[in-house]
Amino acid sequence: MTTITRTIAPSSPERFSRSIVAALTKCGIQHGEFAEALGWSKTSFSKRMRLEVDWRLGEADSVARLFGMEQWDMCQGPGDWVDQLDVAGVRQLIATLRSRTPCPNGPEGLSEPLGVGPASSLSGDITPP
Repeated sequence: MTTITRTIAPSSPERFSRSIVAALTKCGIQHGEFAEALGWSKTSFSKRMRLEVDWRLGEADSVARLFGMEQWDMCQGPGDWVDQLDVAGVRQLIATLRSRTPCPNGPEGLSEPLGVGPASSLSGDITPP
């Protein structure tokens, strides 16, 4: 009997989450610290990282901006950009955000409006613009 193994490429949300893990690891930032900087509970952040809750586009954009990246690049998965992160700059930004009062709108409050409604989410594959 022949066994056929099929490899399924990770989806954009999976690659996005892997990018966050790689960037946080590179910067030495714990998930709880990052969640606090975004104004989220650790549980809320963890649910997005495990893809139990879809990433909203505004949230994904805010996360990418914290790393000085574009959302599209992070949806490609970890790459050379992780090695080029401004670790000191990211750590300083996270520390500054953690010392503030949480944003009332969560991470969406950290970036300009994208013109995308709150129901939009990063739940499928993203194609280049």
